[in-house]
Order: sequence, then C-alpha cells, then structure tokens
Amino acid sequence: MIDSALTTSRFPRLFEPLEFRGRTAPNRIICPGHTTGYTRDSTFPPKLLQYYEARAAGGAGIIVTQPCYVTPEYGAVKADDDAIVEEFQRLAKVIQPHGSLVLAQLSHPGGQGVYTGGYSASYLAPSAVPVRKFGVEWRVPREMTTRDIEQVVEQFSRSAARSIAGQLDGVELHFAHGNLIDQFLSPVTNQRDDSWGGDLDSRLRLPLLIIDAVRQAIGEHCVLGVRLTGFDFDGSERNRALRLDSDRLQIAGTIAETELVDYLSLSVGHYSDALATARNIPDMSYPPAAWAAQLADVARAIDIPVAVVGRINHPTVAERLLADGACQLVAMARALIADPYLPLKARTGRVEEIRPCVGAVEGCWGNVYRGRPMRCVYNPTVGREDTWSEEHLGLSPTPHSVLVVGAGPAGLECARVAALRGHSVRLVEREDVVGGQLRLASRAPHRSELATVVDWLLESCLRAGVEVSCAVDVDAMYLSSVSADTVVLATGALPDVGRVIGREHAAVGWDLLAGRVPATMLGERVLVYDEESSREGLSVVEWLAERRIGVTWVTPMQAVGSSLDPFGLAPALERLQGCAVNVLPLQELVRVEDEHTAILSSRVNGDETVHKNDSIILVPLRKANEAPAASTRIPPTRIGDLVAPRNLEMATVDGFAAAMRL
Repeated sequence: MIDSALTTSRFPRLFEPLEFRGRTAPNRIICPGHTTGYTRDSTFPPKLLQYYEARAAGGAGIIVTQPCYVTPEYGAVKADDDAIVEEFQRLAKVIQPHGSLVLAQLSHPGGQGVYTGGYSASYLAPSAVPVRKFGVEWRVPREMTTRDIEQVVEQFSRSAARSIAGQLDGVELHFAHGNLIDQFLSPVTNQRDDSWGGDLDSRLRLPLLIIDAVRQAIGEHCVLGVRLTGFDFDGSERNRALRLDSDRLQIAGTIAETELVDYLSLSVGHYSDALATARNIPDMSYPPAAWAAQLADVARAIDIPVAVVGRINHPTVAERLLADGACQLVAMARALIADPYLPLKARTGRVEEIRPCVGAVEGCWGNVYRGRPMRCVYNPTVGREDTWSEEHLGLSPTPHSVLVVGAGPAGLECARVAALRGHSVRLVEREDVVGGQLRLASRAPHRSELATVVDWLLESCLRAGVEVSCAVDVDAMYLSSVSADTVVLATGALPDVGRVIGREHAAVGWDLLAGRVPATMLGERVLVYDEESSREGLSVVEWLAERRIGVTWVTPMQAVGSSLDPFGLAPALERLQGCAVNVLPLQELVRVEDEHTAILSSRVNGDETVHKNDSIILVPLRKANEAPAASTRIPPTRIGDLVAPRNLEMATVDGFAAAMRL
C-alpha cells in the first residue's frame, strides 16, 4: 500500500479516500471496466491478472473488471457459471493487497452483442428493432418474452452472488453503451406496449428489479455501482428521444433514490453507431475531459458519488473536475492503460514522469476492435506485464556504451530504456530536432498531441542520462569510426515514391505536412493518391480541406480510411462533411503525366481514366531508410521501421525489446 505520508498537496481531492459501506477506496481514481482481449475462455489468465495487478500496484482506488457476461451466449468472460468464483478469487488476491477495491462489471449486451454461444444465435432485445454493431453490422434481434426478462434478472442476481463468493468487494452493473438494459431504457429500442415498455417508469422497471435483486444477492456490506449512459450524443433520433436534461437525469435520480446503489459511473454513446462509439472513446481530436461539462449536471443533482469519463488523461484534469464539483470520482481507463503508475507518481511528487495518454486510440481500442490484444502506442509493457515491467526494468549485468542512430520513437525508446538499465547511451539524429515521422505526424490537423509522445520520450531520455545530439551527419564513415560497444540503427523509413511513374510531377504528403509545399502552389483542386488508405492520407486530406482546397481522394483500397479503426476515422469523416472532397476508391495510380494529370485504372474492370487537377500529392507506401547503414565496425542492431515500415506501437516495442536484450 502507498504510504499516506508521501501524499502531495497538489491533488488533495484526488487522493481523498472514499468509503462505501465500510470498504474504503484510497482515492477517487477508478480504473473502469474495459475489454482487454487477453482472455477468451472465461478465465483470468496470468497476462490479465498481471495487467490488473500493475494498475493496483500503481495506486488506482477502484478497479472494475472487463465486462463479465451474465448470459452464456456472449462475450469472453462469463459470470453465469460457478467456475468463475475461483477466477474471481485469484483476481482478488492480486489486487486487494495493494489497497484497491475490485468490482466485477456485470453485463448483458442484448441486441448489440457479439455471439459466442454454441447453438443457433439469436440476439435478445426488448423489441425487434434493427440495431448495428459499431455502425457496420446489421442484425434484427428477437423480442424478449416476459420469461426472458425474468431470466435476465436471475442471471444478474446469480452472477453478483458469484462475484461476492469470489471475495470481490462488489459489482458494477453495466446499464450503458446501448447494452440490454440501456435498450430497455430507450424509447427507440424499447417499443413494447406491455408493462416493460411505454413511459419512462415502465422502461425503468427492469433495471430497478435488477438493482434490487443484486443488492439482495451481495448483501448490505458490499459495493454496488451502476454504469449509465449520460447522453447518446450522436445527433440521431435516439439522442432526441433520450436526452440528458430530461430522461437521463430522471433515470440517474431514480436509481440514486433507491438507496441501494453506492455510486454511478456516467459514460456517453452506444456501440450501435460508429460515430457514437468514437465519441464514447474520444481520440485526440477531442479535448481532455471531453464530456465532463455535460455530465456534471447529474453529479450536482444526486446525493451519491458520480464518476465521469472522457479523456481524463492527467491528474491535473482530474483534480480540476473534482474541485469544480463536476464529479466525485474520475474514471481514467486509457490514462491508466498508458501509465498504470499514474496515481503513485502523482501522489509521490513524480508528476513529470507520468506518461500521459494522448488519445491515439490505435493501440488500445483499435487493437481490440480488430480482435487483437489491447496495447498502448507508446507503452510497450501494456499487455506484456508478465514479461516486462516499466517500474522494474532491472540493471544490465554487463553495462556498456551504446550508440543509437535515429531519434524517432524507436530510437528514443531504446535509448531511454538502455540508460535506465545502466548503459552509457548516446543518441544521434540527422535532423535538427528529434521525433522523426512522429514529429511530422503531429503537424497534421487534430494530431498535435502526438508531439507529447516525442516530448515525453526525450525528457525521459535526458532524465536517464542519455547524451542526445541533433544535426549529426551519420554516414558510413561516422559509423565505422564510433567507439561504442553496441550500435543500434533506428533510421526509420521514407516514402516509396520510386515505384510511381512521373513522380517528379507530384508532391509528397510528408513534404506537405512538413511545410515544404506552400498552399499557394497547390491550386484550388488537388488529387491525393492515398496508396495505403492510411492515417497519413487522411491527415493530408484534412490539411487541404481546412484551407478550403478541393480534394479528389483516390485509393486502391475498398474505402478511404480502410486501414484505420472507426474511433479515429468516424470523427474525421464527420469533420469532412460539407467539404469539397470527392472520394474515388478501388483506383490504382498508373502514372503522373504532368503536374495536372493523373491516369487511374479501375481495380474492378481495369478501365483507365484521365483526371485533371491543379496539382497531385502522393501518399505512398514506405520503405526502410538504409542510407546510413552501409557499414559499421561491429554488427548493428536494427529496430523500428528500418526492419520493416510499421506503426508507432511496433516502433516502441522494438526499441524496448532491443534495450532489454542489451
């Protein structure tokens, strides 16, 4: 447990304990329930246990598990069987010794679930209203019978009892994000004309029955929380039908008035719409504490503690919300993914060491969306806590001198970790500033927080004693003359324009973002050839659209932005609504004939077409930058995009792994 004597006065409200029915949370920080992708068989394997233990050791006051489904048909972790009791006991043993409270999040996805059952699938919902999963997959659920509804109450009650038998401190009921209970609350998805539908009192009947049954199941001395959707915020009929200032506020108030619930955790959005999902998990295009102002009305109107979410990414943000009365608890999912030791660092005066979440999304929810384990774009230890520990790197048994060439994210991470492990490290960079492609990407619209990653890595390097030198011409002669024991090459990648016929007539997206292509030279209409359908292509299009330059956005992929997850793509496409952007998917660039003319070939039928624009910008695939790697006195280690062009997440993983091998 953390010594209270170390408490810093900078965050007095954040580190004020909060008591629930005789159980004390040491601070106001919740690690809220979120899917991790670390388990698929209703167990808590070592990888998942160690993920949670790191957040407990890091000082989170309350840890809520990833969704535990009360029905056998959906989800990875299922609480519908007594076997889960032993799994919960194992979880409690790794969390509670650190002083954190641990709750099971109990959920039923209803019509927007992901079916995992072993028999014919049917999605249950209050009414047979078509719903979508992440806005892409339509399904028509089966309208529930009264017996179905009664069975759901029993499922929540029995699952809650198993949670307490598993020695957890309580449960959190997931009534948010368009899951089954939220479907009953909404008049859009609940169109029943019996006692389970109609006016709000009838739509509240099921959640209130579940709350009552669960409280009976867990007893008077365990914690009961409820996660609610504060507002849908998608601009749709659903949003107009169920608004924060009317129904949502009444729902929260009615639940609080039962005196059975100890706290509410308010979120936004639902998973049956891509944009609403993106707003539920706001990327860096949204400000910190994105939804706190809208959700604060609930916190100020009811008498039980309220937690809010939405890019609460730093202790200073959390302290301000608590001081303003916008909430009494802060849910900091991605902040604690990026840095599980954020609470400990804040409490012990190490605020400058906190690795802030920058809202990149690609590593965490982007991976989960694609069915992969959750990661962080610049904390390689996330999901690898069974192998790596950020707080306990360990000194190398044979410290020596290391030269790292290239100060992009891979090189910075390698240098940082190598220095922390006791090596003498020099980091050299050919450009005038560090950061590589990441610094360039931060110049794109709505991507400025990527510079925070560069700044954190650089400052961490300097604290660790890395000697950093910029504007160093690293050539074969330089490399052959160095006296380092180990050379690590992290020279990154370059746009692969050599494959484009007539490339001399076109600009390159990198040059545009770097400011080397004046907007006055582009004209009024630009053709952007986005070969990978990537984030870079989207950034170039947004850069042009912000300057009211018309765009013909061409890609050989099935759709623009197809390499991206919906959490970053949907808000960007919303921003481009009304802009002069024409999209041409499934089109290969054959050649650039002159500064104005591109020849495209359809991937459907092979027909070639001529496209005239004022200018042409290429966003091609990348190739490894081999230039400075011609010869070295000793065999070098290659990392990052020099190995193969990939992404920020893999660059930092490469850097960390290389440093751990030294």
